[in-house]
Amino acid sequence: MIKKSWIAGLFLLVSVFGAAIVTAQETAATPLTDEQQAEKAEKEKRAFVLLEQVVDEAQLLRLPENRIRMQIGSAELLWQSNEGRARSLFAQAADGVAEMLRAATPDVGFSGRRNFNQTRTPAALRQELVLTVARYDAPLAYQLLAATRTTTELSTSGFNFQDDLEQRLLAQVAALDPKLALQNAEELLGRGRYPISLLDVLVQLRTKDKEAAAKLEDKLTKRLAAANMLTTVEAGSLALALLQPGPRANSQSAEATPAKNQPYLALSGYTEIMGAVIDAALRATPASATNQPRQNRIRGRGVGGNQVGSNAPVSA
Repeated sequence: MIKKSWIAGLFLLVSVFGAAIVTAQETAATPLTDEQQAEKAEKEKRAFVLLEQVVDEAQLLRLPENRIRMQIGSAELLWQSNEGRARSLFAQAADGVAEMLRAATPDVGFSGRRNFNQTRTPAALRQELVLTVARYDAPLAYQLLAATRTTTELSTSGFNFQDDLEQRLLAQVAALDPKLALQNAEELLGRGRYPISLLDVLVQLRTKDKEAAAKLEDKLTKRLAAANMLTTVEAGSLALALLQPGPRANSQSAEATPAKNQPYLALSGYTEIMGAVIDAALRATPASATNQPRQNRIRGRGVGGNQVGSNAPVSA
């Protein structure tokens, strides 16, 4: 059995290697003599050899989560110097996450601590992997997101890990790759999805690509105006979030620094969505008595139809 101290040693070696790379990057701006260049190259060579040894040793780790985290950390360190090897390690980590997810038992309302951990741990590792990769290669992050997707929704107490990760990734990619973020946002809207993370995408696109932001704003307006907000709660929530800051005034030029507390929509789009929300509110009807939950229909009734709290005797 592998001792915890040995595992800690592996992580320490990865940390030391990372510190060596950072130091090398910091000194890169300073002109070096030929002797210093040779010494630096030799140190980097030894560090990479050490890292490869650490990666190989990590395969002996009993717990898959330790192997996966080691692969993710090593891939990050190798990305600049050996992108191909880094991609291979990210792929290995994805295979490990997928295997853990297949073995996970979806938890239903904290039925047991073991089931909860079986669901939470692989979902957390999947999030760590996908969001880490997104910092280096957004398309690869989406590939690994798809490769680790499960056929069974993993959730705990109503929280859906897959939906949450997809929204986090969408918001993060918007800051790095606006065109890909726009493409994926449009895909979500095409599938009838209205995640609240679209607000983050809109804010990021206004910073990175104003043309893409205008395109997403127009599509959001048209989709929400046509959506049935009485049956699609997600659409109603997004519409209200877009309306809350008010319309964007004509004096607020595109040069203004975008922020989540600033208006998202131009006056025309604001008016269109507001009209759709008002129309939905006017069409809403109270739930009929037949649609009330059974416990509400029999509330206050005791055994045999007697009223609870009345003077009528209740038979044993």
